Amino acid sequence: MKDSSDLPLLSEEDEMQMESSRLPFGGLFGNTVLLRVIREITADPYREFRTKDLEVLAASSAPRIKNALETLSAQNMLEKISSDPQRPVYRVNLASKRLVALTLLAYAVTDDRDGTACMEDAIRNYHDEELRDEPKGQEGHEIHISSEGSKDVKICMSDHAAEILSEKLGEILEDAYCRGEMKVQTP
Repeated sequence: MKDSSDLPLLSEEDEMQMESSRLPFGGLFGNTVLLRVIREITADPYREFRTKDLEVLAASSAPRIKNALETLSAQNMLEKISSDPQRPVYRVNLASKRLVALTLLAYAVTDDRDGTACMEDAIRNYHDEELRDEPKGQEGHEIHISSEGSKDVKICMSDHAAEILSEKLGEILEDAYCRGEMKVQTP
């Protein structure tokens, strides 16, 4: 192996970029043990985590890792799945919105650094899997509101939102009718 003195030196800008790529979330929030643990759980949310493994992955001591795990458990981002107090095992709470947000942030850091579109792909996937309540290809409801003037309004909403709006509008109209503020005309 060659002596490291034979290697070319990096520019100051390249040094800074290389250093920030090692830090959790590109160094945006610093480099605490908690952030290093969060980096590991967002990188692989489907695995089980043990203190011993995270000591190596997050380069920290057992007491600090345990403190970070307890903090994340209290925030409902992790669930303790073992009853052994000496060797606890944790699993990521995949329903945590904070986990989703931090994962998107991790993708954004990668996108900014590498010029990729990981975050956009993740958002699109999240929308398709978690938010869209209609079958693929349907856009929900469109409501057109017209007045005698030239101001027409077009509102697009999901089936769920249209259902809620319909219920509220029905309540408002029924209340107005009962107070005599509205008349019903039949076609």
